[in-house]
Amino acid sequence: MGRWRRFLAAGIVACGALASDVRAEDGVYFSARGGIAMLSDSDMTIEIAGVGQIPAKLEYDPGWLAGIAGGYAWNNGFAVEGEFTFRQNGIDGEELMGTTIPVGGHLRSYALMANGYYRLNTGTIITPYIGAGIGGALLTVDADSVGGNFSDDSVELAYQAMAGLAIEITPQLDAGMEYRFFGTTDPSFSDTVMGGGAVTVDPEYMSHNILLTLTYGFQ
Repeated sequence: MGRWRRFLAAGIVACGALASDVRAEDGVYFSARGGIAMLSDSDMTIEIAGVGQIPAKLEYDPGWLAGIAGGYAWNNGFAVEGEFTFRQNGIDGEELMGTTIPVGGHLRSYALMANGYYRLNTGTIITPYIGAGIGGALLTVDADSVGGNFSDDSVELAYQAMAGLAIEITPQLDAGMEYRFFGTTDPSFSDTVMGGGAVTVDPEYMSHNILLTLTYGFQ
């Protein structure tokens, strides 16, 4: 578990460093985000030592996310930021050879991202925007099934795209709502389960997210 704590610390330090390295009057902002994370059910392959590969599907419950970001915005509508976001989804079940097997536990992600945005100036208090980002994510799985406990982690390339609306509350404070797609390269998790057998699974990770945001500008 020390591995993800180091990853979390690195994300917080990076976001803070990005915000502190630019003078406040030049367009620095800080943002906090939270919302619903809906992880798409995932096709995967289960590889069991001595048996071979078995196709399966992993099903998830809706989960949640929380994140922070520090960035810099220009008057021409462009902005860049560093972001750290945590996501958690419950594991609902595993579809294997036509049978659904109950599974408990969670799949979590700790993502450190670099994002770019374009904000459209409408001349009103409402500002639509689009953005995209790339970075890395530490994915951790902790599941319980008929085969026993399964636990592992994997660091993957992460990417995202977002679109939203920001509403000016004060000259420095905006509130907003956003849709965000977040995905990673396919992780590979391995563990030894009941009976001493080695099992490897490689699910997909694609998350659809609805966020509420608060952004404070230091202009």
